[in-house]
Amino acid sequence: MQQGMPFAAMDHGIDMLSAQMYEEFLVPVVKRINRQRGTTAPTVLHHCGRGSHLFPMVKKHFGLTHLDALTYPMVDIARVRRELGEDIWITAIVDDGIIQNGPAESIRQAVEELMQSGVKGNGRFALIVGDMLQGVPLEHRLAYYEAVKEFGG
Repeated sequence: MQQGMPFAAMDHGIDMLSAQMYEEFLVPVVKRINRQRGTTAPTVLHHCGRGSHLFPMVKKHFGLTHLDALTYPMVDIARVRRELGEDIWITAIVDDGIIQNGPAESIRQAVEELMQSGVKGNGRFALIVGDMLQGVPLEHRLAYYEAVKEFGG
């Protein structure tokens, strides 16, 4: 086991667990592995999957401070903001399929819906590019950029 490297059990597929199962079975494992390594679980969580129902449990046990790469509209980011509070820093991305397939008005609409849904509140929020897929038309990239400028603030 690697000393000094924090361990967090939260990634793709974890969304199949209930919050109770996560708390009962994984929280003790994460705590034990971090004790053995002399670390604490990270408070930053990269999660581009569907496991948002587990975020309150992660916050409760590990002091979650930042959620990275939440994918809109797959994740109801406004609900995550309401449930976890203003102190959580949220970094979000718009689903790659929306950016890839367009059209430009669909991209603009997705950004507008996300930004007007209450995700910002008083907490820290950033909308990032994510993985801009090879072959995304320039028109779609520009539509995303312009929509973020228009609705971001």
